[in-house]
Amino acid sequence: MSGRYSNTDDTGVAILNLCLTKDLGWICRNITIRDVGIDATVEQVVNDNPTAKYISVQLKTGFSNVHIDKNKDFIFYIDNVHYEYWLSSSIPVIFVLCNTDSNNLYWQFIKKQNISSTKSQHKILIKKEHLLNKSSIEELNTIIDTFQSEFELPELDNEDMYDTEYWEELLGNCAEAIGNSVRIFNQLDKKYLSHNDSMTVFLERNQTGIEKLEANKQISKHTKALKLAIDICKTQFKNQIPIIAKTHIEAIRLAEQALCNNAILPYDIRNYIQTALDEELKTIESSIYTFKTGAERYSNTSSPIFELRQSEHSFALILKEYATELECIVFWIKKLIQTLSNTN
Repeated sequence: MSGRYSNTDDTGVAILNLCLTKDLGWICRNITIRDVGIDATVEQVVNDNPTAKYISVQLKTGFSNVHIDKNKDFIFYIDNVHYEYWLSSSIPVIFVLCNTDSNNLYWQFIKKQNISSTKSQHKILIKKEHLLNKSSIEELNTIIDTFQSEFELPELDNEDMYDTEYWEELLGNCAEAIGNSVRIFNQLDKKYLSHNDSMTVFLERNQTGIEKLEANKQISKHTKALKLAIDICKTQFKNQIPIIAKTHIEAIRLAEQALCNNAILPYDIRNYIQTALDEELKTIESSIYTFKTGAERYSNTSSPIFELRQSEHSFALILKEYATELECIVFWIKKLIQTLSNTN
């Protein structure tokens, strides 16, 4: 008669924790609620400093329900619930298979390119030589850098300060990033108004005798189209926010610090920067008005379909965040313009 208790899962967790904390030097936080699809969240540590960047771990201890192929590699079958759950995660997820006899941990990054799928099943291949240990740090760092890190601007050094091409490139990229955002927003507005106009015309033409089924079909069609357009635009804006924050605020702040430390720029560079900043200031302040007005409009919609209304209100929050970042940029541009004026 077999016993009622098995420590297999606990042993796997202990082996995983030891590897992550001792071999990798990262911080492992176990999730005590079982069977939700994630067993631990691991925080990256670089030069003994936690980075607030993470990887989630799904741990499988033992070889039950694991197929070993002719190459001695491991195949694990994934149901649709976990497949959708892992791929929709905002934090990268790795699958870890633990052999408690050897204390080996085998792993694979859960992404579509690593999963074979048919209509009825999904499976992930874990190579027998792909061990989770100290040598995995570089690969894990790459995963975090790709899927958890925001855009980073290279540091500004003294040579850059005196390079006209550097400023042309930097300020040109800044203007282009914001210009693209305004263009994307205006394109969405056109689609939004077009769908609303089409819906209004349809209802006006069918004020009497319209069948409820046909009306619902038309409303559903326009709702799906609007929600898709809004969600795409929202994603583009979310991706743009760290870019504009880094390219503008960080670069201008560093330039401000350099000038305050008595860096004397040649007249042509100083004049070019000041002219470019004046022009950009006008563009940004106009953009702030556009996005604030748009945020107010999208946050006050009363669309009858909940999913569309939720997308509209969510997009309004992103627009407000974007406008706030632009206001920070305006602050730093004005400071830099003032500093440039004081060095004349």
